[in-house]
Amino acid sequence: SDRVSIGKSSNADIKAHGVGVEAEQAVIARRGRRFYLLNNTDLPNVTINGRPVSNSQLEFNDRIEIGNSRFIFREI
Repeated sequence: SDRVSIGKSSNADIKAHGVGVEAEQAVIARRGRRFYLLNNTDLPNVTINGRPVSNSQLEFNDRIEIGNSRFIFREI
């Protein structure tokens, strides 16, 4: 799929936990050959490499933090 959801919903593709995490907090979307992290809320609880983001292009080995959950972005 060209879209992966991240959140606390049982329907989320990737589960994230913590205070303030929404059912579908964020999405990783493919646009052409690039991937983007899209924060679905106005809350600053989504970071890439320690910086709060709303929408950002992802690079190999970027550290994504949502609530208490941490992920490393790697295209496979």
